[in-house]
Amino acid sequence: MGVLNAVWCALIKFWNAIQDHVIQNVIDFIAMLIGLLPSFPVQNEPLDWGEFGSAIGYFLPVGTMAQHFVLMLAVIILWYSYEYVMRWIKMIK
Repeated sequence: MGVLNAVWCALIKFWNAIQDHVIQNVIDFIAMLIGLLPSFPVQNEPLDWGEFGSAIGYFLPVGTMAQHFVLMLAVIILWYSYEYVMRWIKMIK
């Protein structure tokens, strides 16, 4: 049984190496595709709300909450757009 366990262990290591190689190639390909995208034209500058805004921001992170709200709004718009297109081409009811 020792030889069979060694062979089985070697096969598992070989399979894991192949999986790691394939996954790394997929990640590299996605990174290459992302690298082809143009840079974002809008500059992201932090808001300056003065001393009062800084005091409120210490207890309530308004900037972070606004970023999360915009992200969630974009995801919802993307979801409804996808749903509308799927209904338009009659893939779903």
